[in-house]
Amino acid sequence: HAGHFKWYRGATIITPNMDEAQVLWGKPVTTRAEMEACARDLHQACGAAVLVKGGHLDNDSAADVLWHNDHAQWFETARVPGVHTHGTGCTYSAAIATGLGKGLLLAEAVHSAKMFVHRAIAQHFAWGEVHSLNHLHQS
Repeated sequence: HAGHFKWYRGATIITPNMDEAQVLWGKPVTTRAEMEACARDLHQACGAAVLVKGGHLDNDSAADVLWHNDHAQWFETARVPGVHTHGTGCTYSAAIATGLGKGLLLAEAVHSAKMFVHRAIAQHFAWGEVHSLNHLHQS
């Protein structure tokens, strides 16, 4: 898997979901402990901070782990039941980049982005069974 990591040299952060992290890590990523170990190992391999997104965890929370500055930090929100959207990962990474661009520290940018995405899901738009993130007019 060493070839994967040459693309991340110089990156500030990489944000794989659990499925993507499994491909990069080469081992299953199905639990919180595996997410944390994966984030640590990927950080060691590529030098960037690593945020493994736990949207596929089987529980009532949406938990993500950031490995940065030699430790893990968890960011967690309640899962919004019954909402099925696409594009949350792209929105999350763009919101992190926006926070960094505004001068936030990395953990602050991740926290702010996590809250933004949670509100975008919770305040989603619905057309029948089609759900769309609410990127605007969040309360």
